[in-house]
Amino acid sequence: MKTLYKTKGALSCLLLLSIVVSIVSPLALAAGPGAQSNYIGLFVGTCGFDIGSFGISNAACTAHLKQGYSATAKLSIMQSSDGISWSLYKDWSSSESTYISMDQYWAVIPGYFYKAVMGLTVYDSDHNIVEYIEIDSPIQYY
Repeated sequence: MKTLYKTKGALSCLLLLSIVVSIVSPLALAAGPGAQSNYIGLFVGTCGFDIGSFGISNAACTAHLKQGYSATAKLSIMQSSDGISWSLYKDWSSSESTYISMDQYWAVIPGYFYKAVMGLTVYDSDHNIVEYIEIDSPIQYY
């Protein structure tokens, strides 16, 4: 009889745990690192930047739009001598889409701070601009 109660108790705990996980997991995904869940049309966006051998940098940014929204993007490499004031070093543009993935390589010069910035112009289904968002990568010094 005690084994039956232990089994029921364990099953009840497992069921409760699975319910909590099914509720919390989507919220954690939407609010995780790189996520901008408080925006109108953007579901999640990330931007990474790395500088490898011989000063070859890689800017890689993505954006997933919510259903009914699309965006155009501009991926920029920004340069700074002090890490505070930034100027444009190089940029690329994307066509309009509901999922944007930009991955670009470019040579950088030593002695500066760099970061990648993806600027998104978000449109609703009637092609009205609903927001402009910028997603920054971590800063790198080379």
